[in-house]
Amino acid sequence: MTNLLRSVLAVLASAWTCNAAAGLVTEPPAGVDEPRFYEQLRTMLFELSRSKDPFIRRLHETAKASPGAIHIRPITDDRSTWNSDGTRTRGHTDPDDRRPKSEGRSKPSDATVYVPPEAVEPGKGFWKSGTLVHELTHAIDLANGRYNAKVTIRERRATFMQNIWRSHSGAALRTSYHNRFPTLDYQEAVRRGALEDYARDIFTRSDFPKPPAASATGATRDDD
Repeated sequence: MTNLLRSVLAVLASAWTCNAAAGLVTEPPAGVDEPRFYEQLRTMLFELSRSKDPFIRRLHETAKASPGAIHIRPITDDRSTWNSDGTRTRGHTDPDDRRPKSEGRSKPSDATVYVPPEAVEPGKGFWKSGTLVHELTHAIDLANGRYNAKVTIRERRATFMQNIWRSHSGAALRTSYHNRFPTLDYQEAVRRGALEDYARDIFTRSDFPKPPAASATGATRDDD
């Protein structure tokens, strides 16, 4: 075998390995022994793929087809799985390249989603609230190179998708991001009949429409 042929085969093998690892990864990473979580996760992802809501189905399809890898892990007693603010139960999604989120991403980056185990247990609070859907939205933004540098835009996008889930699960719609800023985009899209337009931005762009005024949506309270 010539050196040139060896080099070509090495490049092809490397490309195949990268592609095989891309998209939605439903197996636990090495050293993580949480079989019940991953069994329930796979069941929930299957339900997302069969959702009656076209935008929830598209979220799952986009995650599966992402050029970057999306890993999902349960939050456990291991503090390395906790949110950076020290909250054990708060879901979060981190870029695997460990660069600051505030840099944004214009190229695909592998991502790891951390959610409480209850987020994949049907009927539980974190399941009803759409924690996994929220975090998957961050993950597809990272894995497709559409991760906005502004936290307000990132969280409004994720909460828009989360509120779509909540509109079906019966949970109250979120109206703010932990009382820091309003998240009324889903309510505004419904009011204007513009769900498709907003969703198109989620799946094709990194930005989002200008936030609506609270008075336009009729929102009167904050909700985490």
